[in-house]
Amino acid sequence: MTVGFGVKWGGKAVNFTELSKGENASTLYNMDRRMMKHSWQQVGDQARYKNKHGDYAGLSTYTCDAFVHKDNVFSCNNINLSYSFSQNWFKRATGLESLSISASLSDIFYISTIERERGTAYPFSVNPNFSISCTF
Repeated sequence: MTVGFGVKWGGKAVNFTELSKGENASTLYNMDRRMMKHSWQQVGDQARYKNKHGDYAGLSTYTCDAFVHKDNVFSCNNINLSYSFSQNWFKRATGLESLSISASLSDIFYISTIERERGTAYPFSVNPNFSISCTF
């Protein structure tokens, strides 16, 4: 059995999802829930995003340090489990030289300080793999 983990601590990354789906979101399409919650409503509000209506609605915000966040990540990339039948009793009982079975999962979990958009049709996919190998 093997388990693979990934860790990235102390890095920084631009959150392009927040920029494109938040700050520069179009009211004609689906908007990120953070945009609805954290945009300013009245003049003078202290808010993370600009208002989507009024004088500044048509202006695009470019990438800047306001969208750079700490990117600490802990993930489980894969789990593999395999077993080989190659003992003498197995050879006599089945006539096979060896038989091995294995199963694996990839992309088990991903925990990050940056909330990433993984898509709406397939928001997160754990990929299973199974195999049987025999030698005659």
